[in-house]
Amino acid sequence: ENVEKSNHWDTGCTDMGDISMLFPAVHPYAPGAVGAGHGSDYRIENPELACVNSAEWQLEMLNILLSDGAREALRIKEAFVPHFASKEEYFAYISSFYSKGDRIIAWSVFAYAIVWQFFIAFLAVVIWNAISPLSTAAWNWYFFITIIVVGVIVGLVSTVWFVWGGIRDLKRLFADLKQRVENPLDDGWVEGQVSAVDKTALSGKESSAGKAETQNGE
Repeated sequence: ENVEKSNHWDTGCTDMGDISMLFPAVHPYAPGAVGAGHGSDYRIENPELACVNSAEWQLEMLNILLSDGAREALRIKEAFVPHFASKEEYFAYISSFYSKGDRIIAWSVFAYAIVWQFFIAFLAVVIWNAISPLSTAAWNWYFFITIIVVGVIVGLVSTVWFVWGGIRDLKRLFADLKQRVENPLDDGWVEGQVSAVDKTALSGKESSAGKAETQNGE
């Protein structure tokens, strides 16, 4: 009662998507709030709907799932077909999008920020200076190396990296644009947080699925 089921799609994302790859899951929403999600104007306008009614239907859902020896929960569990056989398989799939270049960037940032800046340039120097105070000349060399030398090296590497990557990505962009078929719906218009192109594509899939179900029913 008073529960609306829809096939609404948007660009929001939560960990529930990860969970649904392996377990039966539902991500319901409760009314009662106004404003943009995560925005400065987001607030609870109706505590009765957002808090009280929300708690009531969550408890009712648990009652339906767990009553009669958890019959409904067991039925859902047995009928569920996971997208992946195990969490290891799912993690391997996600990791496949983490390329060698991504790993190089991630470990480089880690090495620079944590290993070099924190452990070597800061912590090691603090300990060294506490045991054997550095001279003025030593401090001059310290700042020359950490600020000038390292800064120049990082600047050169970053410049080469971004110039090379920018030229490569521009070539890919123009090659993609050359092969792309113009779609009059792809004009940036968004309805209900979904672009007109995606909405049309999803509507087509839903229509096809509906026809297939009708044919199977016949």
